[in-house]
Amino acid sequence: MIGYELALELYARAADQKDACSLLQLAGIYDEGDGVRKDPARAAAYLQKLVQLDDKYHDKYGWDQKDEPDLDARLAGMRGLASKCRAGDGVPKDLAKVRELYGRLANHGDTAHKFMLAGMYADGEGGEKDWAEAVKMYKQITAQTNAESLYVTEAEYSLGAAFYSGGNGVPQDYAESAKWFRLSADNGEPEAQRYIGLMYGEGRGVAQDYEQALRWFRLAADQGDAPAQCKIGTMYFHGQSVPKDFKEAIRWFRRAAEQGDSDSQTQLARMYIRGDGVPANYIEAYKWLLLAGASDNKTAKEGINDMEKRLLTRQQITEGQRAAAEFVAKAESPEKRKATDALDAIEHPRFTGSGFFVTEDGYLLTSYHVIEGANRITLKTAQGVFPAKLVAADKANDVAMLKVIGAFTG
Repeated sequence: MIGYELALELYARAADQKDACSLLQLAGIYDEGDGVRKDPARAAAYLQKLVQLDDKYHDKYGWDQKDEPDLDARLAGMRGLASKCRAGDGVPKDLAKVRELYGRLANHGDTAHKFMLAGMYADGEGGEKDWAEAVKMYKQITAQTNAESLYVTEAEYSLGAAFYSGGNGVPQDYAESAKWFRLSADNGEPEAQRYIGLMYGEGRGVAQDYEQALRWFRLAADQGDAPAQCKIGTMYFHGQSVPKDFKEAIRWFRRAAEQGDSDSQTQLARMYIRGDGVPANYIEAYKWLLLAGASDNKTAKEGINDMEKRLLTRQQITEGQRAAAEFVAKAESPEKRKATDALDAIEHPRFTGSGFFVTEDGYLLTSYHVIEGANRITLKTAQGVFPAKLVAADKANDVAMLKVIGAFTG
């Protein structure tokens, strides 16, 4: 304990001299109870001193303090105090104070906390709801050349959502929404991919194009986005840009339903009632309706009442309830997505084109634009479907050489 006591004494002396690193160390010691009695309130008091120290630097240097001493310690102190004020740990819960501290961090160039601050303005946390101010901050994040790509992508998505819904100081503008969703979607955000798919499907902000809608839904679905999987199922059910295919619709509805998507569970139930793409099965249908109804799906609740009155015996009701009780929704694992995506790539390729074999052992020439950017290539021949790889390409002349993977005899 002598070592701890001496360390505390030295940190305390330095802290009295407004040493930022010592103030931060003392906050950590009392927050964790490292050699002392745990004291969250005392830890918060040290963090507050770091904020006060930052005030003095700001008065002297403004917000541009990249080369000023102890900046990292002061920023860590602000982050720590904001966390405590949000949780009510050692200090009263105070979202207005959190908003203020996030603002200070944002002014220091902290993109993560600027993003969180924008969210507080959007949700009305710690003060008035102000979507216009949130939009302003989201746009600033997207314009930062040094911002982490994660926050840029999420800010783009948030802008798309703001202009899609409108209100709270932001005009509803589908064209502007589509622009931001597209940027976020191009960066791989699955919800943005789903929304731009919806907009193509409905013709909002873009020309209606079911093929584009399906393309974006597939990209989101490939990442396990259940609502996008449900939309693909709906497109196969109605035959939008694809041949009507109840079995394929069932496959997509099931993928989403198993993740807990209530709309897909309801659609799956309807198909089991009617026998669309599957043998009619009232118990299975009732199970899916019960699961969807538990998520407060109004259509499912109406279906439950109808089935109980018209279609089910008491024994069937009991079996369906047992099956629903045993169900556990699970997000798709990467392994399952990989397997289902491989099957989907063979049965429903994103892009197709023709080619011709130049050797009997599986070398084939095709156009480069057909396989450009492809993660997976398959060849459909008279002998069957084969995986292939790119072995050579000439983009300028739009030529690509493919090779069948494994044994092949032409």
